[in-house]
Amino acid sequence: MKNFVISCLTLFSLFAFAQKEVSERSFKLDKKERNGFQMELEIPEKTVIKAAERKLKAWDIKTKESRNVYSALAANLPKISSKTIDFYLVIESRKNITTVIAAASLGYDLFVNSREHSAEASNLRNLVKEIADEAKKVYIEEKLAEEMAKLADMEKEMKKRSENQVDMQKENENYAKKIEENKTKMQENQKTMDELKNKIEDQKKAIDKIKQM
Repeated sequence: MKNFVISCLTLFSLFAFAQKEVSERSFKLDKKERNGFQMELEIPEKTVIKAAERKLKAWDIKTKESRNVYSALAANLPKISSKTIDFYLVIESRKNITTVIAAASLGYDLFVNSREHSAEASNLRNLVKEIADEAKKVYIEEKLAEEMAKLADMEKEMKKRSENQVDMQKENENYAKKIEENKTKMQENQKTMDELKNKIEDQKKAIDKIKQM
């Protein structure tokens, strides 16, 4: 059963997460349009946040968070750039879509773009991809845990009902045994009653004879 659940989740993930690419486009940050690298995921926001925080830690990026915007200002982040940068990771959700956006400024509102900053752009793309892959992994882990919990509840219920079935069977057997015992006792009791009935009749006759003296 466990393997069946895993197989179903794997097939679901392949279908749901297929053909997702990182795109370069503008997004709003501090009420201004900025250039960033983003990917849309059909995964709950809380799951993506968990994955993003794991990856930020893995990349050794220490950030401050405010309303799902993770920032590291004037930071040295070798995995992204050899220069000092302002780094931003934004997680947005709308309906069933969660968007992950990674961006970096090299100073003076000069945000990384593929044409002028190919190395930094590639690194930001890779970060978004890794977050997306981690989000898929976390999502499957959560779904598997959820389905396994349901399975455990079902198995617990089955065990309880099986035990009840055994108890009821034993109870029925005890009742059947009791019924047979009662049948025997009733036959013996009826025999005693018949004998007593005859004795009562004989006793009444004896009384009537005395009255007639």
